[in-house]
Amino acid sequence: MAGAILGDTGLTWALGAVLGERLFVRLYRNDVFPGKTSTLGDFLAAAFPGYVDIELTSLWPAPAIDVNGSAASAPVDVMWTRGVGGVAETDYGWILYANPDPFSVYVAGRRQPIPWFTSLPGDHVQLRLSAFLLRG
Repeated sequence: MAGAILGDTGLTWALGAVLGERLFVRLYRNDVFPGKTSTLGDFLAAAFPGYVDIELTSLWPAPAIDVNGSAASAPVDVMWTRGVGGVAETDYGWILYANPDPFSVYVAGRRQPIPWFTSLPGDHVQLRLSAFLLRG
């Protein structure tokens, strides 16, 4: 079987197609470890005052070929700020999912070794996401 080569244009197109979907990032508050078969229903969304899932689609810069010949997009910083009220909350990780298919979890991560904890108005959670495709 012959191998395939993905040229620079194809590499940036592939990453751009993924980043061009309606992607959302969500914090989750249940103490679970993500796995290959995880679905959106496995993760309880954060519930602190002011929390909403954040759409990433318009935040990702266009991908470009980096010095190693891989497609990469600049990192995106996402931040949630706790509002007034509610109870203290521990959030264990984050998931990246697509809409309109809310059951597909593309990527999930667990914050180690210490989860995020918010208890006071103005507390915030910040996450830096990077996207890339490696040329193999």
